[in-house]
Amino acid sequence: MDAAEADQGARVMTYSLHGTFVRPIAWQAGLGLTLLANALRNAKSAALDQGFDRFDVRVLIGSENKGACRTYEKAGFKTVGLEGYVQKLEKLVSKGEGSATGTALVMELDQSLTK
Repeated sequence: MDAAEADQGARVMTYSLHGTFVRPIAWQAGLGLTLLANALRNAKSAALDQGFDRFDVRVLIGSENKGACRTYEKAGFKTVGLEGYVQKLEKLVSKGEGSATGTALVMELDQSLTK
């Protein structure tokens, strides 16, 4: 039996992370990675408390945001695809433009919860 077959009966808790945001003045200080580590610790704790075998975390990151991509990669996330998005930005709405479009990287982290 391979790992995929062993996981077929696993209970998986799935999270969508809506990002970690750090002001530019604090970039390069490791704060983003610290925030992300805390969020992952909380996700793991909640999944364990509820009896899950695994937890998955998914996040979309603007493909141009190289710093954020590196931070998530350092935390163990892998890029699994691309997804288009439309973002309503207040500064664009006030100019009558309404929204911006772009491409986001889909990054995921899959963690086994061994007891």
